[in-house]
Amino acid sequence: MIPWKLLPYLAGLILLIGAYGYGHHNGKASSEAAWQARWDARNISEAKAAAAATAANQAALNEAQRHNDDILAKLNDRTAEVAAVARDRDLARRLLRAANAAGAPGGAVPEAGHQPGIAAPGGSGGDAGAGPLLGLVADALTECRVNADRLDALQDEIRPQL
Repeated sequence: MIPWKLLPYLAGLILLIGAYGYGHHNGKASSEAAWQARWDARNISEAKAAAAATAANQAALNEAQRHNDDILAKLNDRTAEVAAVARDRDLARRLLRAANAAGAPGGAVPEAGHQPGIAAPGGSGGDAGAGPLLGLVADALTECRVNADRLDALQDEIRPQL
């Protein structure tokens, strides 16, 4: 048997253990809820930051693509200009050759590549009537124009990156 004097202490001990269990259970649930709330807030803020970074990257990518398209359009235009200059140079050479040719009947200009003894248009040398210096000067001028156009295209591409 349990002595009657210890009964109030035993009841107090049982109440104390019950209160501790109840508080521990509720505290644990509230602690878990607080952790979950912090975790959710952190995930939401990370998702917002990731969305903002993705939007910024997409904007930068779109700007770079637009810039590249502009540069390619300029490069294509200049390439067409260089091709036109080369065609004009070849026509001028053919006209000079035809004008200086000794046996050109009636002043007719022969088609490119059909004149015996003369190099095809665009070839180096073979400027018998105009002299080899004219061909070299024309080649040098064409090369200067091409190099200047390439330099301009390169500068246009690099400037926005600085």
